[in-house]
Amino acid sequence: MQIRIYALKFFFLLALIFSAPIVSGNTQPIVVKIGGYEFAPFIEKEGKEGIVKDLIAKLNASQEKYHFEFVLTSANRRYRDFKTQKYDIILFEDEAWSWKQMGINYARTSIIGSGKELAVAMNYETRDQSYFDNLADKKIEVVLGYHYQITDMKSDAQTLMNKKIVQGKSNQDNLEDLLSKKVDVTFINSLMLSRFLNKNKELKDKFLIRNKVDHQFALRGLIHPNSPIKVSELEKLGFNKILVTDEN
Repeated sequence: MQIRIYALKFFFLLALIFSAPIVSGNTQPIVVKIGGYEFAPFIEKEGKEGIVKDLIAKLNASQEKYHFEFVLTSANRRYRDFKTQKYDIILFEDEAWSWKQMGINYARTSIIGSGKELAVAMNYETRDQSYFDNLADKKIEVVLGYHYQITDMKSDAQTLMNKKIVQGKSNQDNLEDLLSKKVDVTFINSLMLSRFLNKNKELKDKFLIRNKVDHQFALRGLIHPNSPIKVSELEKLGFNKILVTDEN
């Protein structure tokens, strides 16, 4: 199978660079907490790397009214931490990832990213797309707290246990387990996979990527009702110009 690799295009960087700075008359900026969990390429190494880290730096450099800070949560804990307002905003979330189902109250930005969830296996001469026809007899690894059609979009540990699916720590770790033949199949978002293969071109032909997409996602910023910054103010900072995708 020919693997097509798309480059990420960060239109939001230009929007932030050329946006007019908003200067506050206050001596102390208003602190806005942005929550996040391990979700490459947006958040990596507990927030020390990734698109969100770069975005926070650009936001703080482009204006003085607000000071944005990163707050680490986990994929499973993010809903509880949002409700208790341990953070004010979470970026690059799909509302279908339990947010609507749990009846959580939030405001939302426009779409700031999109991608696909893909099944990946090792590529051998004897394998083709039919390898994915029956996943029941495969050892599958996913990330606890992430959402997949194979788990009926449920993200809890009991669902994974019932389906005999292995719990991995991150997409990166899952790919390494796949390469070391500890598992048969894993699921990776197309944004992360595209970047991984761009950095590791020698691995391009080692993976068999399922043509059938597990699901597509549309990513937004979700904002707590009591957040010190509202959607309209975020839009002024260039959020309506953000677009992170693997298909541009």
